[in-house]
Amino acid sequence: MKKYIISLLSVLLSACQTHLPLLSQEDNPEKNVCVSDMEQIQLADIDYLLYANRMADELIQDDQVQKQLSLNRLKIAIAPIKYIDNAAMSDLAEDDLTQVRLTQVDLTTVNRAIKNRLIRSGLFIVVDNQQESDVSLSGYFINKERVINHCIEQYEQFSMQLENTQSQHIIWSQQKEFK
Repeated sequence: MKKYIISLLSVLLSACQTHLPLLSQEDNPEKNVCVSDMEQIQLADIDYLLYANRMADELIQDDQVQKQLSLNRLKIAIAPIKYIDNAAMSDLAEDDLTQVRLTQVDLTTVNRAIKNRLIRSGLFIVVDNQQESDVSLSGYFINKERVINHCIEQYEQFSMQLENTQSQHIIWSQQKEFK
């Protein structure tokens, strides 16, 4: 029964990835927007959730992590995932960085999903205090732009890393780009 519910939820999550295209508006005349970029898809919270879950799965299945886990379960402290908007960063002071675009991306759900995924794996014991942990997990989404053939392309980048809290050695690190 549990397998049936999980498979049904995964089908629903993948089905929710369809979005209607939105016409982009040129706010800044200095930017060169190409004709092919006129239709842009707005990412929904479910897209961020799916990428976070995939990244958590890759962490659990990684050989280096499995090697660390060969002796016993690790105590892990999970730092909340953040969202950084490059365009908004230039206008904000350092103190305001945590307020960037949090209203548009439901990071609470993303953070809860990562925590639940690691707990359900049975490989980690989640602790609140980083000083009590063996490893710490941190990550962020960042909104980026790049120029390809005089066209501006916007994309999201998601990075996560697992670090040994005692030695400050990075055990696992992953970075993915998506649109």
